[in-house]
Amino acid sequence: MNKMPDNKDVQAAMGAPAPRRSWAGRLLRLFVVALILAAAFAGWRMMMASAVRPRPHAASEAIEPVRIQPVHLTSAHPRWRLYGRAIALHQTILRMPVSGRIAATMPDLREGVAVKQGQMLVRLDDLPLRAAVEEAEAALKSAQAASRETRARLDLEIIAVKNARGQLDLALRELSRTQRLRKTGAVSDAALDKIRLSAAQRRLALAQRKANVEATRARLAQQQATVTRLQWALRRARRNLADTTLRAPFDGVIAQAAAVTGQQVSPADKLITLIPKQPPQVRLALSERQYGALKAAGEALIGRKLRITWRTSDGDIRLAAHVVRIAPQIAAGQGAVNIFAALDDAASASWLPPGTFVAAAMDGPLLKDVALLPEAAVYDGARVYVLKDGRIASREVTLRGYAGGKAVVSGLKEAQKVIVNRMAGPRDGRKAKVMGQ
Repeated sequence: MNKMPDNKDVQAAMGAPAPRRSWAGRLLRLFVVALILAAAFAGWRMMMASAVRPRPHAASEAIEPVRIQPVHLTSAHPRWRLYGRAIALHQTILRMPVSGRIAATMPDLREGVAVKQGQMLVRLDDLPLRAAVEEAEAALKSAQAASRETRARLDLEIIAVKNARGQLDLALRELSRTQRLRKTGAVSDAALDKIRLSAAQRRLALAQRKANVEATRARLAQQQATVTRLQWALRRARRNLADTTLRAPFDGVIAQAAAVTGQQVSPADKLITLIPKQPPQVRLALSERQYGALKAAGEALIGRKLRITWRTSDGDIRLAAHVVRIAPQIAAGQGAVNIFAALDDAASASWLPPGTFVAAAMDGPLLKDVALLPEAAVYDGARVYVLKDGRIASREVTLRGYAGGKAVVSGLKEAQKVIVNRMAGPRDGRKAKVMGQ
């Protein structure tokens, strides 16, 4: 392949000389470029200096549209909202007083079954306890027989003491007569000694009889104590035999049942929980502040009316009630006093299941010099905003409750203009305008 000639070769072939680059040309070109840039910068400065700039305007102040309500101080009962649960008046846990094996239970012994007072619930196998009763009866009869025998022996010993005392009296009289005769010489010394010995023997026999009486009396007292102990043992055995049958102490409904035929049970086992068939009561939590407000106002809490609300899937059920008792102390961890309310209509209250969560409304004490405001006017339960000289100002208030859908607040003055519409970002000093004006 032939090689292409370069420019130098072509110029050499044509006889033309090659061009030369000088330093003067290069400087000329740089000078021209700098002159163009300087002219452009000068033109930009002239344009900026002659340009018309807009003058800044001051930002206009935002105005908050508001609705106001003049304050009218009045008196009102705040409506308090309480919460709690329906409770049974009491529930009884039934246990077997004695240990044993369950021989039988009532038919259909399970939760929700109604029972009558005295109805048999559980019965144990009573064979061991019947044997214990028979053994106690036999032991008591044996002790009573021994006591009667000892008493008869005591009677004999008492008679023997009387006889021994009579014989001693005869011996003493004989000794006295013999001593007189001895002084006259009619009786020998030997005969007198014999009479003296006989009197001593009679005295010793009487002492032995008396000792026998005391010993027999002590033995009789021991046997009588044994009889008493066995009598109590027999009573206990008979009661244990009777306790093999567990009966319902009152009319009620079984809440829990854990008794199965053949099960071995003891007095520590919980077998049945029984709830009486009586209308339940409602336990509600009353805050310390509310309780103190009633006490400070001197208004009674017992007998105070309430309206109980039970919310169901088919709607609210409302029941009238009244306070019947108050817990004696503040509930630990709640900071509240538990109050108990009885339902006025026992017929409708009987089907309110214990454990149901309910709400209640109760009137608080009469408050004076309070204002009734829409709920939207109260912020965080402790502040409202008023309109003063065309601007918003905050005021600290005390929320005392609600009445008729209105917030009951104290701490305001008559005729103050309270802003009642809800504001997104209320701020003191912000300019406001009443809507419609």
